[in-house]
Amino acid sequence: KKTPQDVARMMHVNATGAICTLAAALPGMARRGRGHLVGVASLAAMRGLPRGADYSASKIALSTYIEGLRVELRHTGVSFTCVFPGFVRTELTAKNDFEMPQMWDVDRAAAFIVRKLESRPRTVFFPPGLSHAARASRLIPAPLYDRIGKYLV
Repeated sequence: KKTPQDVARMMHVNATGAICTLAAALPGMARRGRGHLVGVASLAAMRGLPRGADYSASKIALSTYIEGLRVELRHTGVSFTCVFPGFVRTELTAKNDFEMPQMWDVDRAAAFIVRKLESRPRTVFFPPGLSHAARASRLIPAPLYDRIGKYLV
């Protein structure tokens, strides 16, 4: 069971830490009239996930921050991209005790992100199958998601 301190730490690292890093880089880019800020959220930002509500919340916080800046600062010459990866094989994911479909190796994920960022898209989602399902899940009404969600635990 997660304590309030566990949840606060997750929010501090994943949301506050990332947001403060982006905010520190932004003034210089805006002054120069160019730049590209990229934040890495997660497909978990698409819905509140059972056993991962704090993780989902931290990632949606980051993605909505980037989205808000992108709209607010659209005339500054600074581009904003939010990356929404699925599962990537790392030391952290090795600790997970649940199935992680369509997991990518770090090198594959990094090469994909770098290639996509060349065109400065608003968003980058991967892997294709899992990202389509995660994005479509946002269209499911809450009562139905609640019933389906019990199978994700």
